Amino acid sequence: MPAAGEPLRYRRLRAPTEDQTALIEPPLTEIPRLVACNQALAKDWDRQSGFVFSFWRRAAREQFLDKSNLPETPIALSGHQPELFHPGVWLKNFVLSKVAHQTNGVALNLTIDNDTVSAAGIRVPAGSLESPRVEEVPLDASTVELPWEERFVLDPTIFRSFADRTAATLLRSVGDHEPTRLIEPLWKSARQLADALHADRLPLNLGLILSAARNGLERQFGLQNQIVPLSHVCSFPIFDTLFVTGLLRRAKEFHDVYNAALAEYRAANHLDSKSHPVPDLAKDGDWHEMPFWIWDTANPARRRMFVRQWGDQWELTDRANLQVKSGEYATSLFSVIRAKIRPRALITTMYARLVLSDLFIHGIGGAKYDEVTDAIIRRFFGIEPPGYVTATATVRLPLEKPQVTQDDLTALDQEYRDTVHHPEEFADEYSGHHRAEFAALAKQKQELIAHRWEEKQKKAWHDQVSAANERMSSLLEPLREPLRQKRERLLADLHRLRILGSREYSFCLFPEEMLVPLLKRLAGIQS
Repeated sequence: MPAAGEPLRYRRLRAPTEDQTALIEPPLTEIPRLVACNQALAKDWDRQSGFVFSFWRRAAREQFLDKSNLPETPIALSGHQPELFHPGVWLKNFVLSKVAHQTNGVALNLTIDNDTVSAAGIRVPAGSLESPRVEEVPLDASTVELPWEERFVLDPTIFRSFADRTAATLLRSVGDHEPTRLIEPLWKSARQLADALHADRLPLNLGLILSAARNGLERQFGLQNQIVPLSHVCSFPIFDTLFVTGLLRRAKEFHDVYNAALAEYRAANHLDSKSHPVPDLAKDGDWHEMPFWIWDTANPARRRMFVRQWGDQWELTDRANLQVKSGEYATSLFSVIRAKIRPRALITTMYARLVLSDLFIHGIGGAKYDEVTDAIIRRFFGIEPPGYVTATATVRLPLEKPQVTQDDLTALDQEYRDTVHHPEEFADEYSGHHRAEFAALAKQKQELIAHRWEEKQKKAWHDQVSAANERMSSLLEPLREPLRQKRERLLADLHRLRILGSREYSFCLFPEEMLVPLLKRLAGIQS
């Protein structure tokens, strides 16, 4: 790992291209040692940083663990939005359970419910194998974009019929046997959860239902993960009263470190966009943007947080209807501003890694972005960040797919260009009425190219080569027509392959008998 003063360097991370394969880095066998290393690192953070990480970590652990064994029990943690994600994301949950088993620890799955959603649904391959298409099947009625924790079921009829509508849309497998898709037990559980919430007169939070239904399946498969909504974590005083205010007291310094780390990441990864991996924090006079969202239940649209400092004091605003000074709160920031403060992407994983867990499991996107987080941790806190695991998989639906690749198209296009620019290479294939002429022209071109010409003869040489080339090329026109037809068929097959062979389809579309044993095997879980 680079030291605090070292620049960020490009790190290549790619999802596997081969079907039913995984990327897990570091390997599963090295993860217990990584957990122990992270725990050892954490013991020095108070001394090195001036922040009370030991207190933060213990207070957070009291929310999740048996208090009799707080310091020793490792916590493995991963997280994702409460959507019906693809199998590569789901693999993280299997690895999470495996790590907890390896380390005699606890597995926590963080539901990132501060991210927004408008049209909840999944993309489904429909049509036929010969003419596939992709359709969007909604989970619920659409609405304005809202954080998941504020998103409730709007149309129970659409919600309850989701599994049936998905099954009716889904393109069928080849063969007589149609397997049981995971959507069947998943949605049976989702409907039961919704019914129970309704019976208790509780709101039907869409993200909570999706996460709980999926977690119920995971427990049936032997995984021991617990789900914890980020909104629940953020309701603990340890988050807002200590962690958030600890950053706000040094807002300008944190703001500068954050933006500098983003600039280094973009330079190392050759990115021109100022919005990747996340936007810079803005500055307006004395006001510095901080990487948190603010909203309230009455107006649940996410708003940016700005802070300005004078001495040891600070003032917070959402640039809309909220403004509060640091001396105005007692025990909890929430109790004063009556709003919800939620971390944005990099701060979410920063808090998860430094305070909530001993090991965090990322997908590829999060692992890349946390190169920025590591730089911020080193330069702001002055500590070495804990290591993390990157895990993903490529799993495609068991559908009959065209046996073609992009390389086939590249090779065909090269063959077509050669009939125009290097027609002499096809002398043996040409069988038309002008075979003798073609052979003579091919020989002439070869001799012209092999002969050494003086500078003043170059134009004549070029004209002779071009004439021979054009004539041979014209004679090969009958050969090009089949190539054009072949290219059209190849493009159609590649289009079908992109639809049928996508790795992005939701796990719930897969046969249980195929996907669950595969993910267990990839995660090193013995059935």
